[in-house]
Amino acid sequence: MSAELHIDAIDAADRHRSDLGDIASLAASIDDIGLIHPVVVTPENRLIAGGRRLAAMRSLGWESIPVTVIHTLNGAVDALQAELDENTCRKDLNPVEAANLRKARAALLAPLAEERVGGRPKAGETSSKLDEVSPAARATRKVAAKGTGYSGTTLDKVDKVIATAADETAPEPVRQTAREALNEIQNTGKVDGPYRRTEEAKQDSRLADVLDGDADIERAKYRKAFGKALGNYLDILSFKPEAVADALDADQWQLIPMQLETVNQWWAQVQSHRSGLKVVGGSNV
Repeated sequence: MSAELHIDAIDAADRHRSDLGDIASLAASIDDIGLIHPVVVTPENRLIAGGRRLAAMRSLGWESIPVTVIHTLNGAVDALQAELDENTCRKDLNPVEAANLRKARAALLAPLAEERVGGRPKAGETSSKLDEVSPAARATRKVAAKGTGYSGTTLDKVDKVIATAADETAPEPVRQTAREALNEIQNTGKVDGPYRRTEEAKQDSRLADVLDGDADIERAKYRKAFGKALGNYLDILSFKPEAVADALDADQWQLIPMQLETVNQWWAQVQSHRSGLKVVGGSNV
């Protein structure tokens, strides 16, 4: 729904761009041809999209500005996708900014989701109450990624690296690897390589923890846990290939080969460790 608001009525707190870029050129473009896409706000006037446009209009001295007010998740899709077509003066987000923006947008859009854990949020309840794997949460995150310039799969990888860097229970070498990965992601815009290195550091740390324990007891426990995990992994084979091919969305279609590549890389690491061990009667000695 289109409307007009006084510019000071818009709550633009907690924006996620570290650099707004060339606002002067954007302001000149808006002054010359007008505002192509209104900024996007919630019914409470909280800014969802359009931080650069808002800054440009402030610099032009605008007091009243056009806005698009979002009331449903479906209504958010087109408005957020318009972020990609803002104008020729657009400054792209880096992947870390995009991941943080998706998280913030998801929190703002959560009340619009039709399905919620435990029903509609109570007064004062935040989106952190939502089950992250619920259909409502998945739908909200998918919409929140619109217009960031990155797929949901890519932003999921960035989220994992961010979480590892902030995990105080993780070994310091693992956290350091994650911090270096975040710097690389921000500086280069590349995600897959830094993400893989972070996951490999976590896997190596887990293996070291196991080998530091009592060899016989810990090895038996580890074999049992691994067997359970492998059984769960093989459950995927119960799905009919033709049904999977028809049902997967674009993000899931990209995710499967990425997951397989990750498993193959992990198996190569397992084989490299195995080659240095002597195997007797099914046990390593």
